[in-house]
Amino acid sequence: TMPPLNAFAQGSAVCPEQSATLILSARLSGPADVLAAGPGIGGPETGRDTARPLACQGLPPTFVEQWQDNRQAYPLGVDVLLLDDNLSDNGPIMAGLPRTTGIRPMPQKSES
Repeated sequence: TMPPLNAFAQGSAVCPEQSATLILSARLSGPADVLAAGPGIGGPETGRDTARPLACQGLPPTFVEQWQDNRQAYPLGVDVLLLDDNLSDNGPIMAGLPRTTGIRPMPQKSES
């Protein structure tokens, strides 16, 4: 179990950098759970912010909602590093979620 994100140091209006950076274990390979968007996500090849799929399985079921609340508190809030210790899949082993990154659930594919 993980305490809610707002239970960790959030920084202050004067010193937002005094917030916590959390390192969480998550499964980063496999089907994407969320779309991530924000500064730097689109990469230099797009020249703009673009939502990118991200697999982050194994996080609490309320993580997306907590993260949305965390982002709303900007410049306060926590930053998160997701670490996948399963190196056998040759997938990504780390993903950073600075508090400026937005995440939302992957859209459900319609069955037609």
